[in-house]
Amino acid sequence: MTYEDREFFYNVAKSNKYLLYGIVEADVTDSTMLTFGSDIMRQDGSNWRYGLPRYSNGADIGLPRSTFLAPDENRWLRNTTKQFVRLDQELGDKWTLGIEASRAHSKVDEKTQVFWGAIDPITLSGLRSGTGHGRQFYRNETQSTLDAVLKGSFHLLGMDHKLTLGANIIRYDSGGETNARNGGTIFVPNIFEFDPADFRLNDPYFRIFQWATKITQKGVYGSLAAKIADPLTLIVGGRLSWYNYDDAITTFDRNTGNITGTTLTRFDDNKVFTPSLGLVYDFSTHWSAYASFAETYQPQANSLSGPLPGTPLGPVTGRTYETGVKGSLLDGRLNTSIALYHVNRNGEAVPDPAYPPVTGDLGRNCCFLGQGRIVSRGVDAEVSGEIAEGWRVQAGYTFNDNENVVAGGRYSTVTPKHLFKLWTTYALRGPLDGWKVGGGVTAQSSFYRKGEARTLNPNTGEYDGPLAPFEFTEPGRAVVDLYVEYKINQHWSATLNVNNVFDKRYYQTMGYADYANWCGPPRNFLLSARARF
Repeated sequence: MTYEDREFFYNVAKSNKYLLYGIVEADVTDSTMLTFGSDIMRQDGSNWRYGLPRYSNGADIGLPRSTFLAPDENRWLRNTTKQFVRLDQELGDKWTLGIEASRAHSKVDEKTQVFWGAIDPITLSGLRSGTGHGRQFYRNETQSTLDAVLKGSFHLLGMDHKLTLGANIIRYDSGGETNARNGGTIFVPNIFEFDPADFRLNDPYFRIFQWATKITQKGVYGSLAAKIADPLTLIVGGRLSWYNYDDAITTFDRNTGNITGTTLTRFDDNKVFTPSLGLVYDFSTHWSAYASFAETYQPQANSLSGPLPGTPLGPVTGRTYETGVKGSLLDGRLNTSIALYHVNRNGEAVPDPAYPPVTGDLGRNCCFLGQGRIVSRGVDAEVSGEIAEGWRVQAGYTFNDNENVVAGGRYSTVTPKHLFKLWTTYALRGPLDGWKVGGGVTAQSSFYRKGEARTLNPNTGEYDGPLAPFEFTEPGRAVVDLYVEYKINQHWSATLNVNNVFDKRYYQTMGYADYANWCGPPRNFLLSARARF
């Protein structure tokens, strides 16, 4: 059982979480194990969805990191239950069969009002409510899965080979409704004078949307690792998939309660085969080189092509190529790897300039074109393990370069090209035995965002005027963390973490001029105690 009472570094926001879980394992026979598990979780708190805006030209407003741009009455409640059962069966000395079924159900009750809008650098206006005078959301979600995997090895032509065969099905059902209060857009004259206590979310609320979504994914898959020579292994695999998406939306007149429209959306894709191929060469006891190829398939039916109510986009398809070297040093205590990758993705959703962006309450987004041809290439390198007695290290470096071949330029400008992570710990000895010290750094290169934001239309008094361009850059940064641990006895230990030691101010997530910019947490301390019995 766990309990968490959390406050955030920005004002008002908080959350409470209760979790009760349990697992039971039973050896039915010498070769059969049955496992049951269940957990119940309740989360509630005050929420803030949209983050910070920027000036309309993209410049940073410089709001305090503690800023909370939402009513203090925003609330959400989620109740979740999960159950699973798993059967593990040994079939002789070299084969195993695993069958697992699971079900997760959640119920969400949320009352919220969001504020967003690019800020005029002269008047400091532009912040406005994106949900009128407030909305209520009720949502039920259920995900059921069934997975069966047969694994084993066999001897053929003087060599040992490994085979994996499996099948799975995932069913996702969700439904709910959106209710709204009467009233139009609320405008905030000066963002620096925003007060979360100024906005009330009182009843009554009136139903405006009701929806139901069903997604079913199923498939069969297999993989054969065949030893074709003493140092050479050929890996051949593939998956045959079926995908079904059904979505129904009903809209209501908030004053009369009468149905004003119904939208039914369906997308099916059957018998989609995605192969994979790999080759591993063991050129010593501790070192190997590999190369692999795989086709990819990713549905994106919840992204719609215009005009509204929209039509689901087809799936993203592509190919992934990777080659690399893996090995160990210092008698296996230090593991290293380096990989080069090249990814092609076709049909990626890109914004359609013919229609203004709309993010629906139902998770259905419009409007897009399925014309993105994305190429991503890069390098991943990692070192982890013990470099000396008591001294452990984990370091990784990633280089990524991506582009949209059709539109030209980078596809994800908010993905840094360079990312480096280092974490190290050292266990002291002698008089300080039982103490462990450590620290780490996360460093990354700059990234940027550019786009367009709506301006105020003096004729309508709404922000439906011409689009104004913006561009802004988040500079490269390095964030340092420190750590000290003391082992009190064989059961108890205490740990102190100091995060963002130099209290660096930065944006952890960079959105747009009108919303979705989130500051990274300031310097903070975490003291924890752990017990093992």
